[in-house]
Amino acid sequence: MHAIILWGDEILRFERVKALGLSSRKWVRIDQYGPTCGSSTAGAFTQLKTQNFIAPQYTSPVLTILSCLYLLAFCIAPAVALEGAIAYAKKATARNYHTCVSAREKKNILFIMRTLANTPLLKIKKEPLKKAGEKIEQLHPFKFLECVFTDEELKVCMHNIQGRSWVWREFLRGITDSLAQEAAIGNLLPYRQEFANTIQIDPSLINPSLQGSHWKEFVNILIDKVPRNGDPNHYNM
Repeated sequence: MHAIILWGDEILRFERVKALGLSSRKWVRIDQYGPTCGSSTAGAFTQLKTQNFIAPQYTSPVLTILSCLYLLAFCIAPAVALEGAIAYAKKATARNYHTCVSAREKKNILFIMRTLANTPLLKIKKEPLKKAGEKIEQLHPFKFLECVFTDEELKVCMHNIQGRSWVWREFLRGITDSLAQEAAIGNLLPYRQEFANTIQIDPSLINPSLQGSHWKEFVNILIDKVPRNGDPNHYNM
């Protein structure tokens, strides 16, 4: 069994570990939010040496110290540290699917979708979009998608965004990363039936892409297959 440890997006160290209860390759990622974990599909791992560790440049010295302590624990007792990180990640990062979208969150989703769908590309300002995105980070990705695909205006916005070059690429990356994060900790597939019922789509259409972690395909299926009611051109701009 292998474990891979990352610091942000940089691979820092691979360790061969024998941790009880772990039956597949796992990765642990440490960033400003603490350790998160998931399954790795990499075939062969390259052994990296301890000197490849790089100290993170956090603004908070507390976060830097805590992360360094975790890395030290991983070097001394990788199996224990890995299990601890997995337990921590499941507790700390899982977003609650059954938490309803608040009025404030819906307002931010509307702002993001309308801006990306209808604002001329050269006039899109990223800073307000970033701030609005930070205010909905706590939403489970299925809840975000339910909000979009149960609202006729937002369905049209999604169609419009899909055809907008770099806007679509960045927007889609945010959705797929969120889906992958929840899937990695087992917080996605258990809700697929309820999700499908809410947006009125046949579960058999989305199950293969969800089970195969084909997130881009999954989102495109939603855009193509979720029914639109009334005049589909009503909100087009």
